Amino acid sequence: MGLFYYNESVGFISYLYIFFYSLTIFNFLLIILNLRSLDGTVVVENWYQLAGLYKKNKWLFTLFILVCFSMAGLPPFSIFFAKWLLLSWLWRVGNYMWIVLIIAIALITFYYYLRMIKQLTYYTSDSGVMLKPLSYTQGLTLVLVSMLNLLLGLYVFAEYLY
Repeated sequence: MGLFYYNESVGFISYLYIFFYSLTIFNFLLIILNLRSLDGTVVVENWYQLAGLYKKNKWLFTLFILVCFSMAGLPPFSIFFAKWLLLSWLWRVGNYMWIVLIIAIALITFYYYLRMIKQLTYYTSDSGVMLKPLSYTQGLTLVLVSMLNLLLGLYVFAEYLY
């Protein structure tokens, strides 16, 4: 939205939003790449095979939840702050239609992220596939990218407000 207007601050907010969303998608892909069975083969063909991930691999489950909440735009994650800056700019300009559209799309996507988290938490998989535990470097990479996502969002939001 902000890329349509020729305004330096709005362009910065839009690029910031795209950067944070790309960082979150990168973290999501790292999680998906680490879903392997004990023999090293890829076991995920659909989301229902990940049922019960909470019991199989708590670290991966926690990072998955953090990424889902970030992509849904919940505070205090970076996408929330980028979206907040974009919505506050739209409010100042008076584009209320875009505000309603952005919030409606965010609520719809949040519903689907909650359904995925419910699947991973409360249901069990019939396939009985045991997931390979994360190595130290894989876990550290996932945690660092998640923390970078969170801290960059907080920093940019604090800098942009003052």
